[in-house]
Amino acid sequence: MELEELKVKWNILSEELSNQKIVNQNLLEKMLKDKVKIKVSDFNYGIGLLYVLLVVSFFLIFKFNIPFKTYMIVILALIAVYGIYGIFVTNNLKKVITPTLSLCEREKNLVQYKKHVKISYIFTLFIFIPMAAIFKVIFDIERGTSWWFSVISIFLIIILPFCISYRYGKKEMKKIEESFKEYKEFMNE
Repeated sequence: MELEELKVKWNILSEELSNQKIVNQNLLEKMLKDKVKIKVSDFNYGIGLLYVLLVVSFFLIFKFNIPFKTYMIVILALIAVYGIYGIFVTNNLKKVITPTLSLCEREKNLVQYKKHVKISYIFTLFIFIPMAAIFKVIFDIERGTSWWFSVISIFLIIILPFCISYRYGKKEMKKIEESFKEYKEFMNE
C-alpha cells in the first residue's frame, strides 16, 4: 500500500517538475523575444526616421542652391544603402527568436548579426563619419563659417550621436546575448 502511494506521489512530483520546466522555458523564451523585439523595434523607428530625413534632405538639395550637391547626394545615397543593409542584418536578429529553428541555427544567426553590426560600425567610423565631416567643413568654409564652429557642429551632429548609438546598441546586444545564453543553458540541461 505504501509503495503505491509513493508511486502516485512520485508521478505527481514528476508531472509538477515537467510543468515547471515548461513554465521556465516559456519565461526564458519570452524574455529573449522581448529583448530582440525591442532591439528590432528601435532599429525600425531609427530607419523610419532616417528615410524621412533622407527625403527631406533630397528635397532641400534640389530646392535650394546648395554647394557641392554631388558630394551630398553621394553621402545620402550611402546612408540609404546603409539603411537597406541594416534591414537585411536585422533579419538575422529576428531569426534568433524563430521557434522552428534549432538552437544551433539560432546561435549562428546571432553570431552573424553581431558580425554584420561590427561591419556597419566600421563603415560608419571609417567611411561615413569622415565623408560627412569633410562635407561639413567644406560647406562651412564655402559659407564663411569659422573652423571652430565646424568642429563643434561635427562633434555634436555626427560624432556624439554615433557614440551614444554605439553604447546603447552594445548595451542592448549584451542583454540579448545574456538572455540567449540563459535560454541555451536551460535547453541543454
